[in-house]
This record gives sequence, structure tokens and C-alpha cells, in this order.
Amino acid sequence: MLLVVGTTSAMIAQDNDFTTWTKFKVNHLYENRNKSYISEEAQLEALPSLHYRPVLAAITTLSDGTTDFTSHAMEFDDEGNITYIEQPIGVFVNPEGYHLEYDKEHDKTYVIADAVIYNDYCAPACEIIQRKQGSKVSCELSISELSFDTKDKVLHLDKFRYNGVTCLGTDPITEKPVEEGMEGARLDIADFSEENNSLFTNTEEKLLKVIQSLQETLAKFEIEEPTKGGNQTLKLNELLEKYSKTVEDLDVAGKKVLVRCDFNVPLSDGKITSDKRIVASLPTIKYLIKNGAKVILCSHLGRPKGEFKPEFSLAPVAARLSELLGQEVKMAKDVVGESAQSLAASLKDGEVMLLENVRFHKEETKNDPEFSKKLASLADLYVNDAFGSAHRAHSSTTGVADYLPSACGYPLQKENEFQ
Repeated sequence: MLLVVGTTSAMIAQDNDFTTWTKFKVNHLYENRNKSYISEEAQLEALPSLHYRPVLAAITTLSDGTTDFTSHAMEFDDEGNITYIEQPIGVFVNPEGYHLEYDKEHDKTYVIADAVIYNDYCAPACEIIQRKQGSKVSCELSISELSFDTKDKVLHLDKFRYNGVTCLGTDPITEKPVEEGMEGARLDIADFSEENNSLFTNTEEKLLKVIQSLQETLAKFEIEEPTKGGNQTLKLNELLEKYSKTVEDLDVAGKKVLVRCDFNVPLSDGKITSDKRIVASLPTIKYLIKNGAKVILCSHLGRPKGEFKPEFSLAPVAARLSELLGQEVKMAKDVVGESAQSLAASLKDGEVMLLENVRFHKEETKNDPEFSKKLASLADLYVNDAFGSAHRAHSSTTGVADYLPSACGYPLQKENEFQ
């Protein structure tokens, strides 16, 4: 079954000859205009399917000579086969950035996702996006399971995946605006300079993971030169070389162990909507607790761009982690400041603390040596438990390993064994 719903996108032009970087509000949770309903659980399950799906568009020339997007444009032959008139103009990328975001003004929670539009291959579409500073969109969903609420007369989409997202504009016959299926969305302009590096390196690492999956571990690596914008990346084989030791190879008893986790969890109105990434770090954390380590956790959350922003605080993670571990996780008020230093110094064997968002410091993504030293000074040992972020050469993923004996946690260990 194919269901078409939609909302307004946030499309952001960048100073780039080849691509226009875009940010979409793809759809929102719960009931929409066409009386279908998407639960949070169903949405989170479907979210990964958006990766690499196309951004589509069909273009028409209006009576005044200007061009605009139309809507979902397709033809059916006598046998019911579909021929799409709308064509791909871009693709969704950066799956780790897909998340749910609450819009207080409209009291709705939206799916936020990044995509790139191809300037060179799709110049007419890019011209429209630039001229209109964005576009309404409608997402195409392929439904595999649904149910009907006879009381509320609402169709529940229990299981689905994304087929693509289409740009909306003007009906070519009536020349009236084509409205989106999801109400209350608006254009948001954002700065994607950091993502311009990370999106492509993300894709590169996935390709390298396939291509290099049968390579044997090589000798000790050297970090590559920084890419534009200060970000460095590590190829997968180099990554596994750096953490050739596992957490079980370290003598952690009575030692302060800094653990880089991936706690970049989705939040809605300050509440965690999926704790899968927290749960993924539990084996490493529990091993350290059991073996008498003083555990200092760190992670990034979102993109605060080097500034303290309360909405990106890791406090909700500390609360959830306390519940999962059955013991208090002490929350520092900073990363390398007085609060972090004091808590780290007072830790007892088997206790756990969490530093604030490492990306509250702009030095983090630049892999600044001085910041790396300050971070490393909190601990005696370092464990990288964040495979999803480990390929980025940031202070908390690479820099600290230059100053502390280092090992990989269980997620990276499994990847190393796979290699």
C-alpha cells in the first residue's frame, strides 16, 4: 500500500558549486490531515529507511513563464504499472542525524532529516529552491501493516518504510498552490558547514566498511591531514588499528577510566524517545563497574556548535543511565572544568559519572591538542565505546588516545572481530 503524506521542508542553500544542502521536516507524529496516524514507536522503527531515499520533483512552466514544482506525478498503464514523471534531484544522507524534534508553536513532533540536492544535474530544481527559499514536500510511504480505529475513524500506520520525498509547488492545471498533507511546518534556515564534512565522511566510512571488511589488521596508523573545516576522519582499518586492545586487556581496578560513548539519542521536549544507544554501551560500563574501575563517561549530543545550549545537555542521559544501571550516575556541570575535575577526583571504585556534552567546546571537533590533554587529565585509561562516532578524529574520540593507554569497548571489539 502506498500512502502519501507531507509537510514543508527546510531547504538551506550553501556556498557549494555541486550541491545544495537541505534540512527537511519530513512528517510529524500522530494524526494528520488525511486521518492517518503514526505512533512514535512505528516512526522510530521506520526512521532508518529514509537513508539514501530520493528527493523527487516534477517541474512545470506556468502561464507567466516561471517554473515551479508540481506534485506527485506518475502515470499508470493498462496493467497498473507505474511510470514516474517526477525525477530524483537529491538524496537523504547522514542517518545518525535523523531525529524527532518537538515544535512548541505547533505542538507537533517532526522527523528531521538532512539531504543534498545536486546543483549540476538538477539546475532547474535548484533554481526553484533558491528562488523560493525552500519548498513544501510530501513523503511517500510504503505500508506493510495497518489497522483501523473504528471509534476515532483513524487509520493507524503500524509498519512502514519511506520510498522518497517529493517537492510540492503549483498545480499545472489550476495554477493553485499544492498543499502538504502535514500541517504546521515551516522553513528553517541552518548552517550546515560542519555537516558538509561529516556527511561525506559518513558515507565514505560505510563504503570502506564493505570494501575493507576482509583486510587484516595493519600496523599502527597515522592520522590524516584535516579536511576543510577542521574535521579529521579515520579510515576504518586505521580506526581498528588504533584500538587493537580491548577493554578486557586493561587493568582497570582502582583506575579512573574515561569512556567515549555514543549517547547522541533522539529527544522530544527534553525526553529521550529511544535509548538504544545508551543500552548499547551498557556491557562496557557494567564490565568496568564489576572490575572496580572509576568510570568517567563522555559523549556528544546534537550539534550545539561549540556553545553551551541547555537543550543539548546530557542530563536526561544521566537520568536514564542511572535507571538502567540501578545506581546513581553523577552528572558534571561541565566537561573539563571545576565540576568535572572535582567529581572525577572524588569517584570511588565502581562509581560512574557523566561529563557534559563535549561539543559544548568548539575545540572538540577540531581535535585541539590542549583540549585533548585536559580531557585526558581526568583519567588514567581511555576506552572508546562509540563505534558510530569513532571514525571522526575529534578530541574525545582520537585526541585523548595520544595521552592515555587506550582500548576499544565491546561495540568496537565486535567490529574488530568481524574484520
